[in-house]
Amino acid sequence: MEKCQVCKKLLKKSDRYAVKRGRVYCPSCYKILASSKCGGCGKPIFGNKLCAMEKEWHPDHFKCVVCHKMIEDDTFAIFEDQPVCNVCKNSKNPPASAKVKRCKECEQPLLAIKYYVQNGEYYCEPCYEQTGAPKCHECKRPILGKWVTSNGKTWHAEHFCCFKCNDNLMGRPFSFKHGDLMCVPCFKKFVLHRPTEPKPTTDPEVLDRTTKPEED
Repeated sequence: MEKCQVCKKLLKKSDRYAVKRGRVYCPSCYKILASSKCGGCGKPIFGNKLCAMEKEWHPDHFKCVVCHKMIEDDTFAIFEDQPVCNVCKNSKNPPASAKVKRCKECEQPLLAIKYYVQNGEYYCEPCYEQTGAPKCHECKRPILGKWVTSNGKTWHAEHFCCFKCNDNLMGRPFSFKHGDLMCVPCFKKFVLHRPTEPKPTTDPEVLDRTTKPEED
């Protein structure tokens, strides 16, 4: 006699049941198991459903994560994998009850805009560029997005180059000459007073503190 994997109901040979991946289910449990789950409440959906954000929802559960009102427009924003209505997206003062990240400097809500994380703090792009962004050792400008660090210095990835031949050194052996990057061929050619070859380094750390919003 078989037993349902979910409700443990004993199933007689004359009972209807379903088998999935070698496991047996009674019809009621299999209906729940096979049904799609709501992106809002996580419960099974029976009957009508709304499709958005590559998920399925109970029609009355597709709500703005900020104001909790039903989203009825064809367009909306996405914040941390949750829908945001156009009113809240453009609002400078979302409801106090909404758990919305704010910029540490200007305190604007970080809804549907690019923001950055530095030491656990959140910054909008203008404030991050002024206060939190690391500076490129080569061009001295703030680094937004991906950056490379080695020997205690930071670079834009496109500026991580040999200071002699200007070849990019990402993924290549390199060394330093008075704090400047040098590829191994240039080191051999120009540092003639050194009897030994440089100890090459091939693993600069690539970091990215950018958090981009989803497209509308």
